[in-house]
Amino acid sequence: MRKTWWFFVLIFSTQISAQTFPVTSINISLPANPDAKTANWGTGSSMFTITANARTINGKIDDRVRDCKIL
Repeated sequence: MRKTWWFFVLIFSTQISAQTFPVTSINISLPANPDAKTANWGTGSSMFTITANARTINGKIDDRVRDCKIL
C-alpha cells in the first residue's frame, strides 16, 4: 500500500512540472502550384503563410513565442 501511494505521489509531481507547449497549433498554407524556385515563395503569386496560434498569459503572449524564430 505504501509503495502504491509513493508511486502516485511521484506521478502527480511529475505531471505538475511537465513541459507545457505555448503554441497550440501551426498552419502552413501553400498555393496549389507553387513556383519551383523556393526563393520566390515570399513574393508574387507564390505567397506562402505560416500561422502559429498561442495561448496568452494574463492577456500577453508568452515570451517564448514572441521571441521565437523559424529556421
